[in-house]
Amino acid sequence: MNRKATKSLTIVVAILILMIVLPVLVSYSGFKRDMQAAHDRVSGDSKILRTDKYTIEYSVKGDGIPVLLLHGYRNVKQREIRAAYENQ
Repeated sequence: MNRKATKSLTIVVAILILMIVLPVLVSYSGFKRDMQAAHDRVSGDSKILRTDKYTIEYSVKGDGIPVLLLHGYRNVKQREIRAAYENQ
């Protein structure tokens, strides 16, 4: 390959890399902002209880009969919330 062809190929590769990297960076900054907003929305009033074995995050909301929702695997939170609303 001659020098001119190498330079052209380098420019093309650089442009292709920028076409991939820039959208990823822009998308990531939006993703990070959205995730922070979601985290703030769901854990704004939460408190942390540390025990010898576990760390428990909890929040107290609303009035009425206390409801305990446990989550942490396989969509349990969504099912429990739905069940809590259906059994009011």
